[in-house]
Amino acid sequence: MSKRCGAALFLFDLIATKRCQQSPAFSSLGFSAHSTPVMAPLLDNPNDAILPDFETAEHAAARLSLINSGVADDVQAAAILTTLWTMSNTTAKQQWAEQLEEAARAAEQAKLHALAEQAEAQRLLDEERDAARKEEQVQVHSSELGKSTLHPSHHPLPLRCPEIKSG
Repeated sequence: MSKRCGAALFLFDLIATKRCQQSPAFSSLGFSAHSTPVMAPLLDNPNDAILPDFETAEHAAARLSLINSGVADDVQAAAILTTLWTMSNTTAKQQWAEQLEEAARAAEQAKLHALAEQAEAQRLLDEERDAARKEEQVQVHSSELGKSTLHPSHHPLPLRCPEIKSG
């Protein structure tokens, strides 16, 4: 299906939806004509969409539907379809821009999160290295204290003499 044909069907559905929203059955289901629908993400850039020529035979059924609903003639029906398509396309362009902004925000958040995780991993690695260095220094110091280059008989005398108890 071409973009032009798809656009015409979309507009036809839009008109039918408006008609449906005005019916009592629609409101009895709990829907409101003023409800803001949640729009699905757009897959195609609406800035690339081409305005269909609603005066061609390809769109005769859409024009006929409008004429059957009270629109004066084919020219006015084509003008209404053009206006509806333009309004829809403008809304889609705004949604597209919002999607791009949201994607950029999400990418920035992901980047910041990755940088924070990387910084935390580096901090933990640095802590482990510091702890290993300290442990190594303690072991070196302990082994140096245990070693003595003097013969045991050459150890210096204690500074205090043991007290001698008298009798």
